[in-house]
Amino acid sequence: MINHVWSVVCERILVDPETASPSYIGALSSAPIQSVNQKTGQIQIKPFTISTKIHKDGTNVEYFSIRLSLVAEGDSKSRQVISEKSEKLKSGTVFVEMNVTLDRFVIDKEGNYRLLVDLKVGDATRWKNVSSIPFSVKTKKTLKAIPIKSE
Repeated sequence: MINHVWSVVCERILVDPETASPSYIGALSSAPIQSVNQKTGQIQIKPFTISTKIHKDGTNVEYFSIRLSLVAEGDSKSRQVISEKSEKLKSGTVFVEMNVTLDRFVIDKEGNYRLLVDLKVGDATRWKNVSSIPFSVKTKKTLKAIPIKSE
Protein backbone atom coordinates (compact mmCIF):
# COMPACT_ATOMS: atom_id res chain seq x y z
CA MET A 1 0.00 0.00 0.00
CA ILE A 2 1.10 3.56 -0.72
CA ASN A 3 0.33 6.28 1.82
CA HIS A 4 0.58 10.04 1.44
CA VAL A 5 2.85 11.52 4.13
CA TRP A 6 2.78 15.22 3.19
CA SER A 7 2.75 17.75 0.35
CA VAL A 8 4.27 21.22 0.35
CA VAL A 9 4.12 24.09 -2.15
CA CYS A 10 7.27 26.21 -2.35
CA GLU A 11 9.33 28.44 -4.62
CA ARG A 12 12.14 25.90 -5.02
CA ILE A 13 13.92 22.97 -3.42
CA LEU A 14 17.64 22.81 -2.70
CA VAL A 15 19.28 19.44 -2.06
CA ASP A 16 22.46 19.20 0.01
CA PRO A 17 25.01 17.35 -2.16
CA GLU A 18 26.59 15.54 0.82
CA THR A 19 23.51 14.39 2.74
CA ALA A 20 20.86 14.52 -0.01
CA SER A 21 18.65 16.37 2.51
CA PRO A 22 16.15 18.74 0.87
CA SER A 23 15.46 22.31 1.95
CA TYR A 24 12.11 23.78 0.94
CA ILE A 25 12.64 27.45 0.11
CA GLY A 26 9.81 29.96 0.23
CA ALA A 27 6.69 28.03 1.29
CA LEU A 28 3.69 29.36 -0.66
CA SER A 29 0.01 29.76 0.16
CA SER A 30 -0.61 32.03 -2.81
CA ALA A 31 0.55 32.01 -6.40
CA PRO A 32 3.68 33.95 -7.30
CA ILE A 33 2.37 36.24 -10.08
CA GLN A 34 4.62 36.88 -13.07
CA SER A 35 2.28 38.95 -15.26
CA VAL A 36 -1.33 39.68 -16.12
CA ASN A 37 -2.54 39.83 -19.71
CA GLN A 38 -4.43 43.14 -19.83
CA LYS A 39 -6.63 42.01 -22.74
CA THR A 40 -7.69 38.56 -21.53
CA GLY A 41 -7.13 38.90 -17.79
CA GLN A 42 -5.17 35.64 -17.77
CA ILE A 43 -2.55 35.42 -15.05
CA GLN A 44 0.91 34.01 -15.78
CA ILE A 45 2.31 32.30 -12.68
CA LYS A 46 6.03 32.24 -11.87
CA PRO A 47 7.54 28.75 -11.60
CA PHE A 48 6.90 26.97 -8.29
CA THR A 49 7.31 23.44 -6.98
CA ILE A 50 5.00 20.95 -5.30
CA SER A 51 6.79 18.26 -3.31
CA THR A 52 4.94 15.16 -2.14
CA LYS A 53 6.32 12.47 0.14
CA ILE A 54 4.91 8.95 -0.16
CA HIS A 55 5.43 5.96 2.17
CA LYS A 56 5.31 2.41 0.85
CA ASP A 57 4.56 -0.33 3.35
CA GLY A 58 5.64 -3.95 2.86
CA THR A 59 3.21 -4.71 0.03
CA ASN A 60 4.43 -5.39 -3.47
CA VAL A 61 3.72 -2.19 -5.41
CA GLU A 62 5.83 -1.56 -8.50
CA TYR A 63 4.72 1.92 -9.48
CA PHE A 64 2.35 4.75 -8.72
CA SER A 65 1.13 7.92 -10.41
CA ILE A 66 0.53 11.36 -9.00
CA ARG A 67 -1.81 13.96 -10.47
CA LEU A 68 -1.86 17.63 -9.52
CA SER A 69 -4.96 19.67 -10.24
CA LEU A 70 -6.22 23.14 -9.52
CA VAL A 71 -9.88 23.67 -8.66
CA ALA A 72 -11.68 26.93 -7.84
CA GLU A 73 -13.24 27.06 -4.36
CA GLY A 74 -16.87 26.00 -4.55
CA ASP A 75 -16.67 24.93 -8.22
CA SER A 76 -15.62 21.28 -8.53
CA LYS A 77 -16.29 21.37 -12.29
CA SER A 78 -13.46 23.89 -12.77
CA ARG A 79 -10.75 21.25 -12.21
CA GLN A 80 -7.66 21.91 -14.30
CA VAL A 81 -5.10 19.09 -14.38
CA ILE A 82 -1.71 20.76 -14.23
CA SER A 83 0.61 17.77 -14.04
CA GLU A 84 0.56 13.99 -14.11
CA LYS A 85 3.63 11.89 -13.40
CA SER A 86 4.38 8.19 -12.81
CA GLU A 87 7.17 6.73 -10.71
CA LYS A 88 8.57 3.21 -10.78
CA LEU A 89 9.59 2.07 -7.32
CA LYS A 90 13.00 0.50 -6.77
CA SER A 91 13.18 -2.69 -4.75
CA GLY A 92 13.43 -1.93 -1.03
CA THR A 93 12.06 1.60 -1.39
CA VAL A 94 10.17 2.79 1.69
CA PHE A 95 9.85 6.55 1.11
CA VAL A 96 9.57 8.35 -2.21
CA GLU A 97 9.63 12.10 -2.64
CA MET A 98 8.24 13.38 -5.90
CA ASN A 99 8.92 16.98 -6.89
CA VAL A 100 6.99 18.66 -9.69
CA THR A 101 8.01 22.13 -10.86
CA LEU A 102 5.24 24.00 -12.62
CA ASP A 103 6.51 26.41 -15.25
CA ARG A 104 4.55 28.57 -17.71
CA PHE A 105 1.37 28.00 -15.78
CA VAL A 106 -1.62 30.22 -16.66
CA ILE A 107 -4.80 30.78 -14.64
CA ASP A 108 -7.88 32.38 -16.19
CA LYS A 109 -8.92 34.48 -13.21
CA GLU A 110 -7.89 35.36 -9.69
CA GLY A 111 -9.60 33.88 -6.67
CA ASN A 112 -9.33 31.13 -4.07
CA TYR A 113 -8.36 27.69 -5.30
CA ARG A 114 -7.30 24.29 -4.03
CA LEU A 115 -4.27 22.38 -5.26
CA LEU A 116 -5.35 18.74 -5.29
CA VAL A 117 -2.87 15.89 -4.98
CA ASP A 118 -4.27 12.58 -6.26
CA LEU A 119 -2.61 9.14 -6.26
CA LYS A 120 -3.17 6.06 -8.37
CA VAL A 121 -1.34 2.87 -7.38
CA GLY A 122 -0.28 0.11 -9.75
CA ASP A 123 -2.97 -0.87 -12.26
CA ALA A 124 -5.77 0.98 -10.45
CA THR A 125 -8.18 2.83 -12.72
CA ARG A 126 -9.38 5.39 -10.16
CA TRP A 127 -7.53 8.31 -8.63
CA LYS A 128 -7.64 8.85 -4.87
CA ASN A 129 -7.41 12.40 -3.51
CA VAL A 130 -4.81 12.50 -0.72
CA SER A 131 -4.32 16.23 -0.19
CA SER A 132 -6.22 19.46 -0.79
CA ILE A 133 -4.06 22.56 -0.29
CA PRO A 134 -5.63 26.05 -0.11
CA PHE A 135 -4.00 28.29 -2.73
CA SER A 136 -4.99 31.84 -3.62
CA VAL A 137 -4.34 33.76 -6.81
CA LYS A 138 -4.38 37.51 -6.29
CA THR A 139 -2.92 40.23 -8.47
CA LYS A 140 -1.23 43.23 -6.87
CA LYS A 141 -4.17 45.48 -7.65
CA THR A 142 -6.48 43.35 -5.51
CA LEU A 143 -4.15 42.87 -2.57
CA LYS A 144 -5.10 45.20 0.26
CA ALA A 145 -2.43 46.87 2.32
CA ILE A 146 -2.64 46.18 6.03
CA PRO A 147 -1.78 49.31 7.99
CA ILE A 148 0.98 48.88 10.53
CA LYS A 149 0.31 50.62 13.82
CA SER A 150 3.27 52.06 15.60
CA GLU A 151 3.26 52.25 19.36
